[in-house]
Amino acid sequence: MAKIIPKNKADIDIEVNYLEDLLSYANLPDGIVLLVLHNNSLPENNQGVCVASQLIDIDPEFKSICHCSNSTSWDCCIAIANKWCVSRNEFPAYFTYLLGHEFGHTYICLSNISLHIHCCLIRLCIRPASKNKIVLPHELPNEQLFDQFGKYLSQKLHGSEKLNIEIQKLKTTAHDIEIKNLEQIENLPPSRNFNELRKTMIDFSIPYKDELIACWKHVDNESKKRGDKSLTSLIYDYEKLFEY
Repeated sequence: MAKIIPKNKADIDIEVNYLEDLLSYANLPDGIVLLVLHNNSLPENNQGVCVASQLIDIDPEFKSICHCSNSTSWDCCIAIANKWCVSRNEFPAYFTYLLGHEFGHTYICLSNISLHIHCCLIRLCIRPASKNKIVLPHELPNEQLFDQFGKYLSQKLHGSEKLNIEIQKLKTTAHDIEIKNLEQIENLPPSRNFNELRKTMIDFSIPYKDELIACWKHVDNESKKRGDKSLTSLIYDYEKLFEY
């Protein structure tokens, strides 16, 4: 089972027993998970993020958040935005859902980093590849699966109704996109099954295969011109990403 190392920048009360129970139900693969309860917002106004240590040089903006260097002692870093850390007492089931969603990303990072990269590549280019048919992260099947995992963990720790009650309250102050995301969480069944994720991602992305490959090649060329590192540089054969 994974080991979790909390870094409580938000200075909130976070019980050891709570984290132990969460890890027990999550049953993550072996690895070290750094949990940053952040004292600020996150890039792109994300509620939470998960960064694999192998990819930290591709996401340099998270180096300061995770206090990492080239020789890290953790396998994945999860960060939760300060807004959701300080509102944990008011929305405990939603806070657990958020952690659980990021634990879903962590599960894939620890068990199959290639699949994690695959999912990240699709997210990187699906909007232009689909000609804006698919715009938001929660439209992606992996994000929906991690919503289901977050819901599963929230229900394990708080019961079957608490999360829905909190979602109804959150919807009263949310904007349109947030409301759609909250409604999706409401309607998705809880799940902890990651077995079909790669097939699901292929089925989802294959209608946009040519456009995705063109976008990845463009991103790769542009990153090389700037001397930046990119996820695209880790893939030697884009065609294989569409093979079962």
